[in-house]
Amino acid sequence: RTPAEKLVSGSAWKVHYAGGSAFRIELAEDGALRCPAYDGPHRWALEDGRVRLDWGRYGTYDLAVELRGPRLVGERVGRRGDWRRLEYLGKELQFLQYDAS
Repeated sequence: RTPAEKLVSGSAWKVHYAGGSAFRIELAEDGALRCPAYDGPHRWALEDGRVRLDWGRYGTYDLAVELRGPRLVGERVGRRGDWRRLEYLGKELQFLQYDAS
């Protein structure tokens, strides 16, 4: 596994964005994006050193992995300037898996 894969898979992050309060998300090893603040069956993927967050109706975000920090930085696909900065919180996951049933 690459350093980016080791960092991102099974990790927790604090999401910062313009005009709103920061909130926690978790990127589970199975590709699930867990976030009680925006509940749903959301997904994430790592491709070519970038993280793609698929938040369904909340949009898709393309983020660069910065190993120093570490952090993820990018913006909403198709909406220049709608930025997100994710602060690394660690590998301790707290949220239960989303149950779509």
